[in-house]
Amino acid sequence: MKVKEQKKRIISSFIIFLMILVTILMPVKAKSGDFVNDILLMEDTTITEYESSNIQPLSLKYSDISGKEFFIKNMYTGQYLDVSGGIAENGRNVQQYKLNGTDSQRWYLRNNGDGTFCIYTRLGNNGAYRYALEVNNGSGENYANIQIREINGSDAQKFKIGLSVYSTFILYTKASNFSKVVVLNGPTCNQGQNVDQYTFQAHANEYWILEPVSKNPILGVEYAKQNYNQYVMCYPNLNPLGDCANFASQCMLAGGMHYQNDWKIYRKNNNYPQPANREQLDNSWELCPPKTSPWTSAREFGTYWKDVGYYYAVQGKYAYEHPQEVMNLNIKEGDVMQQAQNILGVMGNSTHTMYITGYTTYEAKSSYVVTGHSREEPGKPFLQICKENPNDYFILFQMTL
Repeated sequence: MKVKEQKKRIISSFIIFLMILVTILMPVKAKSGDFVNDILLMEDTTITEYESSNIQPLSLKYSDISGKEFFIKNMYTGQYLDVSGGIAENGRNVQQYKLNGTDSQRWYLRNNGDGTFCIYTRLGNNGAYRYALEVNNGSGENYANIQIREINGSDAQKFKIGLSVYSTFILYTKASNFSKVVVLNGPTCNQGQNVDQYTFQAHANEYWILEPVSKNPILGVEYAKQNYNQYVMCYPNLNPLGDCANFASQCMLAGGMHYQNDWKIYRKNNNYPQPANREQLDNSWELCPPKTSPWTSAREFGTYWKDVGYYYAVQGKYAYEHPQEVMNLNIKEGDVMQQAQNILGVMGNSTHTMYITGYTTYEAKSSYVVTGHSREEPGKPFLQICKENPNDYFILFQMTL
């Protein structure tokens, strides 16, 4: 990575990071307003603006999330809503747990047509959903437990879903007249930590990331546009070490790729949310393998995905001179581009990773748009990068097959 290009950004990024860190370290019962206010998704209405002008506009609608299954990840710990023990029964507790991909972690969002959703677990589904997420006894009190119960259509099983900062979501409970939300109690990184209801205070443990069970690049693209210049707490902030593979991996998760083999990361503690070296990274974050992770290294990301995926490699000069040939490849929004070294005419190690977020023209030629961290790029024409780096190689990975 070109670390020198980022020195001017380090001071301002560090100040922003400290402000976010204060929010995380405050106890759960703190003042509200730590994060930007959310906007409730509207039926068939596109979201075009936020109350804060520094947030990128999104274009999500109810149709992007309703009628689909998701893994629901906590924004602070990076662990998922999970039915304890994987047992479908009334009153069964809901907790956080690392991803295992089982039915206990798969949640179906049903649009009720009145601004609310029911959230069904796949557990006990024999051709039809049978159990729903609910607030115990329909209570409006703080600390009321979150559990599952057979579907009954009561207010205890209805939620409003707010789209908020970092392209995350807030689950407001109708049982509390929408004054309270589904929250990770604590918060702590312990597996099995309880989930309950509490007054909304805009803390990190009150926000959730919806990771589609089936691939949905729209959500990955929106995540990239929202977060190209900021850092989501359930992942490390790796600037100035180099954050490009970390960011692209997050976008892939948001678009429906799921943790697998060595490609994963979990928070262990809050000692080093922005690690300054490898030792601090290993102290606070669980990586696979610990020293050469494809999640945090552009080189290892390229090595890993070349082995398990499909990709095309092309030199910058050739891509710039033959843009239509490149555009005819089966590459789409939600796929990934890497820049790699040219070592005596042979493609070397990957040095940078970016996420493909759209299409544009550059010098009257069709081009992909790529978005990334480390260089904080909201959207740059792929052909422009090729023109600026004619001798480098570029690897286009198919992640949306």
